[in-house]
Amino acid sequence: MRSDGLENLRILAQFSAHEKKPAAGKTTENHVMSITVKFFASIREKVGKSEQLIDSEGISSVTDVWERTTDVPLPANVLMAVNQEYVRAEQAVRDRDEVAFFPAVTGG
Repeated sequence: MRSDGLENLRILAQFSAHEKKPAAGKTTENHVMSITVKFFASIREKVGKSEQLIDSEGISSVTDVWERTTDVPLPANVLMAVNQEYVRAEQAVRDRDEVAFFPAVTGG
């Protein structure tokens, strides 16, 4: 198996199309503040779900998202993305973001 990140790019490509965000300071009518959370591969198996929509109130980082959606500690080797961009656990998140968790790919 190749360890050059091709598998991670394939997983990122699986992200669903996400509705466009309104311009800064604007909101849409009847919008519920939320963050879409996706779990892939062995992470999905570990937490027992593939996707969850959460209320974004009180959430400020990717770590907060993990803690709100799971009851297991954040694995040291998990990869994280916000809106299809790799990030660290302390990355800020906001309303309408899409946060994904997936395992690091290893090879030999």
